[in-house]
Amino acid sequence: MGLIDTTDYVTLLSAVTATGASTPLAVDGTIGGATVMECTFTGTATVTFQASVNGTDWYSVQAERLDNGDFAATTSTDGLYRIEHTGQNAVRANVTARTDGAITVRAASQTG
Repeated sequence: MGLIDTTDYVTLLSAVTATGASTPLAVDGTIGGATVMECTFTGTATVTFQASVNGTDWYSVQAERLDNGDFAATTSTDGLYRIEHTGQNAVRANVTARTDGAITVRAASQTG
């Protein structure tokens, strides 16, 4: 069975095996806008969720883990994470620590 309605997504990190930030994803900073990031890990690593107003200065932001409602600025666990981006112009995933394995992060955004 196929999807009735599909949403475009982008791959921010594709099986990366080093620390470092993804290419920024431009987002609509209006009230109610959000990005969902799907994080998958095949080893031990930490992804930090970040946002920017000007595309130069990046700050850690809280993301909601959709399966349990917990909020955190980092994750080392597979899952879907929602970042509200009211007032922000870009978001990214930053691998801030890695021991082994690879990390993939896909993202889909919605406007307010």
